[in-house]
Amino acid sequence: MFEQPASPSLVSRSWGFRLRLPFNVALVLPAQLIILAVALAPAVIVVWLALTDWQPTDAIPWYQAETVWFWNFYDLWYDERFVNAVLRTFFVVGVCVAVELVLALGLALLFLEDWRWKKIAVSVIILPMMMMAVRNSRNNGHLCRFISIRSHTNARPWKKWKRSLSKSSEK
Repeated sequence: MFEQPASPSLVSRSWGFRLRLPFNVALVLPAQLIILAVALAPAVIVVWLALTDWQPTDAIPWYQAETVWFWNFYDLWYDERFVNAVLRTFFVVGVCVAVELVLALGLALLFLEDWRWKKIAVSVIILPMMMMAVRNSRNNGHLCRFISIRSHTNARPWKKWKRSLSKSSEK
């Protein structure tokens, strides 16, 4: 007779097994796979390029480059420009984090107590964070400009639709 599958999520078919996914997982899975591919493919390529001796000016494709394994990192360790760049980066990050910490603690202590102009000062501090949201929500924001560049159309096609709808409703 016909045997039951070992797991309730597997269904036996004549051509093999089919995995039954819960509905919520099936809805989200395509988006998660695309995000994984978008994040994973460049990461794998970067690791491959770090382990090869490929240059953009070479006459060979990057996937056919000669593998040198960790010699690139050995060369970087003894490159004076790279070491100086890393030291400068640590210095800038250290200074910036220290300044941000002092400013944040100062503002936190300042807004801890009640004072006369506190609400106005909070509004002034929060205002720059809100400006980007306001800018993007306007009709000529960055998103509409990007869509118009990508589609080679007018940035506000809904104005044409409104005119066509108003003309059709007048008839």
